[in-house]
Amino acid sequence: MANSRFSIDNAIKTMRKDMSCLPVKRLLVAVLVLAGLWNESAFSQLKTIGIPFIRNYTRKEYNAGTQNWSVTQDNRGVMYYGNNDGILEYDGNSWQVYGIPNHSIVRSLSCDTNGTIYAGAFNEFGFLFPDNRGQLVYHSLSSKLDPAYRLFDDIWRIYKMEEGMLFHSFYAIFYVKDTAVTVVKFNDSFGYSGAWNNTLYIHRPGKGLYAIDLHGKDSLITDGAFFADRTITFLMPWKNSILAGTNNEGMYVLDDNRFRMWNCPVNAFLKENQIFTGMILDQDIYAIGTVQNGVVIFDTDGNLIQHISKSHGLQNNTVLSLFQDRHRNLWLGLDNGIDYIKLNSPITYLSPLKEIGAGYVSVLHRGILYLGTNQGLYYADWERLISKDFRYPDFVRIPNTSGQVWNLQVFGGKLICGHNNGFYEINGTSARHFANWPGGWICLVLPAYPEYFLGGTYRGLILIRKQPSTGSMTMVRPIAGFSESCREVELDDRNNIWIGHGYKGIFRLRLNERLDSVIWQTCYNSQHGLPSDYGNGLFTFNNEIMVSSVGGIFIFDWQKERFVPGEEYNAMFGMRKIDKVFQDTGRDIWYFQDNELSLLRQSYNGNLNPESLPFAELKDNFVIPYEHIHFINNRNIIISTQDGFLHFDPAQVKAMKSELSVLIRQVVTTEGRIIFGGNYRNDKGMSSVTRPYYQLEYLPYQYKDLHFEYTATSFDNSDNIEYSYFLEGFDRNWSAWSPVKSKDYTNLREGSYIFHVKARTLIDPPTKAVTFEFVINPPWYRSAFAFLVYVLLVMVAGYAIIRMVKKRIEREKNILRLKQKNELERKQKEFENEKLQAEQQIMNLKNEKLEIEVERNKTELESRTRELAAIAMQITYKNELLNQLKNKLIKVSQKINHDESKKQMMEMVRKLEEEHAHEEDWHLFEQHFDQVHENFLKQIKETYPSLTPKDLKICAYLRMNLSSKEIAPLLNISVRGVEISRYRLRKKLNLERDYNLIEFLMKI
Repeated sequence: MANSRFSIDNAIKTMRKDMSCLPVKRLLVAVLVLAGLWNESAFSQLKTIGIPFIRNYTRKEYNAGTQNWSVTQDNRGVMYYGNNDGILEYDGNSWQVYGIPNHSIVRSLSCDTNGTIYAGAFNEFGFLFPDNRGQLVYHSLSSKLDPAYRLFDDIWRIYKMEEGMLFHSFYAIFYVKDTAVTVVKFNDSFGYSGAWNNTLYIHRPGKGLYAIDLHGKDSLITDGAFFADRTITFLMPWKNSILAGTNNEGMYVLDDNRFRMWNCPVNAFLKENQIFTGMILDQDIYAIGTVQNGVVIFDTDGNLIQHISKSHGLQNNTVLSLFQDRHRNLWLGLDNGIDYIKLNSPITYLSPLKEIGAGYVSVLHRGILYLGTNQGLYYADWERLISKDFRYPDFVRIPNTSGQVWNLQVFGGKLICGHNNGFYEINGTSARHFANWPGGWICLVLPAYPEYFLGGTYRGLILIRKQPSTGSMTMVRPIAGFSESCREVELDDRNNIWIGHGYKGIFRLRLNERLDSVIWQTCYNSQHGLPSDYGNGLFTFNNEIMVSSVGGIFIFDWQKERFVPGEEYNAMFGMRKIDKVFQDTGRDIWYFQDNELSLLRQSYNGNLNPESLPFAELKDNFVIPYEHIHFINNRNIIISTQDGFLHFDPAQVKAMKSELSVLIRQVVTTEGRIIFGGNYRNDKGMSSVTRPYYQLEYLPYQYKDLHFEYTATSFDNSDNIEYSYFLEGFDRNWSAWSPVKSKDYTNLREGSYIFHVKARTLIDPPTKAVTFEFVINPPWYRSAFAFLVYVLLVMVAGYAIIRMVKKRIEREKNILRLKQKNELERKQKEFENEKLQAEQQIMNLKNEKLEIEVERNKTELESRTRELAAIAMQITYKNELLNQLKNKLIKVSQKINHDESKKQMMEMVRKLEEEHAHEEDWHLFEQHFDQVHENFLKQIKETYPSLTPKDLKICAYLRMNLSSKEIAPLLNISVRGVEISRYRLRKKLNLERDYNLIEFLMKI
């Protein structure tokens, strides 16, 4: 930022040269504008009023050595301190110490552009770099030196140059580039130094101030011999020149090629308190750490901006080191502890923390700022407060005002103090008690009675008068008819007095014309539209009576005589209870809600828009319901808190930068094994909050229970940071926001996971999520190799099983066959038995059926036989008849002599013979016979094809059991002829002599 000042100076010189032809007035205006721009840019970032917030880190808290000799910060925002015990690391949540090989005190630290932390100690220097687990490990650089160069005493300063790092001790100077160490100077006597523009400026005791380049070439600077016998503690650039600090003589500046004592307001102070260290802050602001009286911050003209010492909140007054972090706040390494000063905040304390008690009310009156607290009424001169000097005034308590102050109000040029003891009239730095009545809550002006005021007390109202002659305040009398506590009192445009009671509701009163009594009163509570009888706050806004309760804002409806929700105001403030509402001179609305202070800023078109305020650290620090804001002007706002009073400059809010970032600090197993130590390095070797893709972690399955720790590198609002996490591959959604800074996962399955975490504060939006990607390998029994083995084993086992199964199947088959055989045999036997039984039953049934059938067939056979016999008898009778007729015709023809008649007669005989020989009767007989005797004729013809039709007829007649005598007429032969035919038939049938022919034929 020094270059910005130089460029403005050059711009002014150029303007003077190039604009010489312009009127002097216009030139002067241009110069003044540039000067104004410079002043605004120079001082808009750092407050002079009040004491910045200070955070003390004690040795007990960081658990390391007492002294802290150096401070630096890496590009992720993590802080490092050169401590007696080593390199101390702080990420906003936890502390860790990294020791160095020889266990000496770390005197110096510096961070390069890659985020690597370099450290210097006694005969030792090196750097921190993460191992493959992300844990920082100290690597020595001095061990690379030739043994002849290893005894160089303490490294007191480390400077970041264009391409490397410069290490400076009182006996040597080393240059490190890419871990290669070059000896610039050795075995010489050096004092303290400074480095800028790639040049080292170093003090040589007894010789003076020299400039040394990286090749070791040195030269005495202009008037450098002036410091031959002086002890220099720091060297810094100053207005294109040099500023040098000495141990006991203060500061010198190089002016017109000569060093001279810097005649500025802070130099006398520094001479008395011994300079130890110094640094240049941004925008050409300087900070000097002293041995005896804390730290001093001043501008390039030596004007004091801040002086912060133990009396203002430091742990001790000896400042060993200074560092401005990336949020432009200041860290102090102390002789005992570490302190953090929030320089970049538009909020400061008006007095040392808690020194004057809890704040309740404030007012600026006649050049004096009055602060009312629970310990009394305090005052300080306003001009001395805003014009910073080393005689910064302490707030002094006005005598006789010890105790609770409730209210401060100016009436007619008089300041009235409402006190636990009643009311006081304040005149400058003295107080006069004029109303000895319990509890002075508030005063209320009565427009119709200019000389009178109402006083709200613990026990009703009192009447106060301003004496016309003297202008002093007096209590006239208590007002009769109302004795409730009157902490909140308002007057409407109808001359109604409204009183808010914390436990009974809202009262509306009317006084008589003499102002000595209440003529009527009404109490409004839950029966009149309010959500509750308790906790109702009364105030006026836009000249309208309002009540704030648990359901939001309620306004009085005169027609309904009850309170109704104020929808317009609830849309503005939300449906939650508001404790207090204030309106500044610009008509912006400030209100307290849920123990937070919020702002509605009025835009050019009259709309009210919410605006973020830097009050996150004040949450839960207000005195409810006695919050208070005093608007002095648009650059000076006083706010009361439990720890006293704050000064707020809204113009500096725009200058604040929020660079909240979140880090994954550690990933460990539940057994404590470190998986990741919290430090990433990208492919360029640069420290990063993002894990490079090639650093993917593959974890064995036994590491399935993991513990994640994370933090945000915010040192302003560390108590108000919330986190949300999401384990991709396990969780379905982001977690709810929580202040917890760790998360455990147990029994994770094998697979790929990405752990995401982000952070936010009350005023900062959520950060970009940082991630940790890892893979949990499956257990050995679920690994790819195991599955390959499983496949082989399955194949082998399958083959063995198949063979075994085949053998078993074969054996089982044999056993089954045997069983089946035995079973079959058993079944066969059973079947045979059952078959025999069934056959026997069937046989019996058949026999029975056969008997029935035989009997039936026998009957039918007999019937058919009778029919056949009848047919045969008919045939026999017909044949006999025909034969007789033929014989008679023959005899008659023998007796006829007429030839023709005889011829005709013989023709008739021939026809009778033909009729006798006709076979139709036989065919009819044969058909009926086979039906009766089951195809007997067909079977015997097939069996004995040599049988003649006559033989068949004889067989049929014999089957019918006809005698030879009965057969003869059927065949038209004699009985003898029948016998002969039977004989021949026996031969054709090959029957033995003794075998019965009829029995044989019956069996066919």
